[in-house]
Amino acid sequence: MPAGATAESLLIGRGDLLHVSMFREPDLEQKVRVKDSGEIDLSLVGAVSVAGKTPGTAAKIIEDAYIKGNFLNHPQVSVLVEEYATQDVSILGQV
Repeated sequence: MPAGATAESLLIGRGDLLHVSMFREPDLEQKVRVKDSGEIDLSLVGAVSVAGKTPGTAAKIIEDAYIKGNFLNHPQVSVLVEEYATQDVSILGQV
């Protein structure tokens, strides 16, 4: 992670691996890789665009997709980036 960056300040990019989970909905938990189009494919709702968003914003977009599709009334989504494919890493000091 770049110096001074927090996990929430880093944006989701193409190729990143996301862990998407929902409170009380273990069957909808999944790990998905962001496609070159910037979308992920999720159970029931299909393609959702998340590239360029923070994990928190992506979670809100996913919640809205499940609500609009009439699949869940009050989903509580969590998005965790397990692998950043697009973020540079700096190592300072002696290695």
